[in-house]
Amino acid sequence: SLSSLEKEVADTVAALLHLPARFFWVRRAEAVMKKAEPCMTHSSTELHSVSSAALISAVERPLSYVGAGSDGAGGGGLLHSTSLESLIVLLTTARAQAYARYLSAHFSSPEEEARLSQRLVLYCSDQCQPLLKKAARCIGIQHIRVLKTVYSPHVHNYPMQPDMLKASLAEDVVNGLYPLLVCGVFGARTTGAVDLLEELAELCHRVKVWFHIDASHSGLALAASAANGFRDGAGQPGGFTSVEEKDAAAERMWEQCTLTFHRAALLADSIHFGVSTSFLPTLSANISASLLYVADVAKVKVTMRGMDAEDEAGGNTWCTPGVTDVSSLRLDAPEMRSNEIFRLALMLMPCHHASVGSAVRAHQAALRYLEQRLRADGRFDCSLHASCFGMVLFRWLTLADEETAGLMQRWSDVLASSSAMNEAGGRCYPHRVSLGLTRVQRRVYICVALAAGGDDGDTCVSRCDVDALVDLLKTAADEWSDPSSSVTAAITSKATT
Repeated sequence: SLSSLEKEVADTVAALLHLPARFFWVRRAEAVMKKAEPCMTHSSTELHSVSSAALISAVERPLSYVGAGSDGAGGGGLLHSTSLESLIVLLTTARAQAYARYLSAHFSSPEEEARLSQRLVLYCSDQCQPLLKKAARCIGIQHIRVLKTVYSPHVHNYPMQPDMLKASLAEDVVNGLYPLLVCGVFGARTTGAVDLLEELAELCHRVKVWFHIDASHSGLALAASAANGFRDGAGQPGGFTSVEEKDAAAERMWEQCTLTFHRAALLADSIHFGVSTSFLPTLSANISASLLYVADVAKVKVTMRGMDAEDEAGGNTWCTPGVTDVSSLRLDAPEMRSNEIFRLALMLMPCHHASVGSAVRAHQAALRYLEQRLRADGRFDCSLHASCFGMVLFRWLTLADEETAGLMQRWSDVLASSSAMNEAGGRCYPHRVSLGLTRVQRRVYICVALAAGGDDGDTCVSRCDVDALVDLLKTAADEWSDPSSSVTAAITSKATT
């Protein structure tokens, strides 16, 4: 059935990211791991020919899911049309659980229950996805605690401090407010920041507050743990295949990030992933769907059932035949979901987890090398470590933010004219480069992301590609700094005369 296929898709992604078994629809996580990695030795044309038949058989064959879909206990992944839908379902469920938690410890009147909705507090850092705060406002959450982060030299980024969260929780409880949800970040959209997730999860577990992990932008980087080292690229000229080429400190930092995520996931109530938001070469489907993994689907089901009951009592409803158990966990109509489910299933079938992991690791190594080249130049501040999430951030070390913005524009122009350089015999960068400006704690940074896979069929970013990109940046930087130096010299000579 379509419901079984949707659950299978969610479990396949969970296996790719090595999520704990509590987030699988099927409780036999080991079986899912083996099932998700078939021996795919066919050519691309053979894969295309067998995908449709395999998809039809997957829809038609009966699957016995022993999890939240059958007995009402356990977790699973919920596929939604957009991230906003996932977050509204998440916050609505967390609000219902906060009501239940409060009423189980207090004898309250209906008036006090109504006032409780005005006392709920959402906790997140300034690195959190902005859409979470918008979704909270949409459902009427009035208090949103945005905790300011500071640069940590230990992780070279901006994580949320658990001590600050503890102080905020204590202060709000004293003032009569009630905690709704705490959101920790794994791979922030702007900086690639990773919070101290394990400490946050343990704190929320002690005080019985819903803990959510926001991995919506870069969480698919967890697929890198499916690969062991960089050996899969051996033999490719200019590739990142040697352990000696890695930045050992950055590698240890990445291993620590994944370790703290997996430990926190054992206690987390929910995890949010975007399907096609990552800068890394993982899932290539260009769709807006997102996956919300919850540890207890029954809580979501009860909440959504209450919303459906209100709709049935207050207006006209469709009597849709064959509505599945997964359909009740969403806000939109079930017939709108089939296309995205089929697209994801077709995309995941030829995926081999080790191959995806190797591609992610190689891409991380390429961007790590780009960070090293930028730091070695001496003119740029590249102190934020975000290469493991597919992006590199840097700015002028001594110049103003306006100069950084001007450098990005000049670099973009140089990249755009690289085709002309290729015709003249110069080097042309073969991969797609995405440039953008991001503001981090009042400073402007250039954000660089690379999309591997040029017209020549190359699927990996090599060392030569990074060198060519840095050469183009140096050209833009030299051209940008020369007018400034000439103007300074002219002013100096005029003052002397």
